[in-house]
Amino acid sequence: MVGPKMGALYGPGKGVCPQGIPDRDCPKGGGSMYTCLDHDDGSDYYLDTRNVCVFAGMKNYIGQNKNWDSNLILYPEGAFSQNRSGMACVWTSMNMAGNATDLPRYKKGNSNPVCHNLEVYTNNTCVTHSEQPFEFDMFKAWDLKEHGPRNTTMPYTARNQHYIGIPFEFHGIWNHSEAMLHGVDVGGAVRPEMTVHEVEAATRRWLEL
Repeated sequence: MVGPKMGALYGPGKGVCPQGIPDRDCPKGGGSMYTCLDHDDGSDYYLDTRNVCVFAGMKNYIGQNKNWDSNLILYPEGAFSQNRSGMACVWTSMNMAGNATDLPRYKKGNSNPVCHNLEVYTNNTCVTHSEQPFEFDMFKAWDLKEHGPRNTTMPYTARNQHYIGIPFEFHGIWNHSEAMLHGVDVGGAVRPEMTVHEVEAATRRWLEL
């Protein structure tokens, strides 16, 4: 079970750096140390399953071929003040800076080169009060339409359960039913936000307590 790291050592402002030097000024307002499962900068071929994440979500940045399956993610917006990529239950970015000719599928004259991440996010349970479960930087609706949900700029999503305190919106364009019609999170469901007792019971089930 993982929660956000708070206090002088991990909160915004001055604190102890990872190398243990006590008087260093460490910028704590950004970075990715506040996500529960963080795969960064070219990480490849991971399976993350049956984790319980509290106040932090899951993150991929410029990596591929990873599976997030059957995890319980509780209130990732608890990391709001530390790291935007911890706000959603799952956040990915394939925003690769530099020379566009290095990107997969680059074609001369193509103003929209994209990189496909071949991620899989399935059978997870997301509980969120004020933020959307999915945040896919570089999401391209035209790319999803052209290549289908298993080969696009975002993870393949299916059969996830969303307990959410606000109306579900996929990138501000589709509700959950509409998203499923486009191949996003097929077999998933949206339900009212869990109560405290339901969260406790779900956590115990996940951890087999």
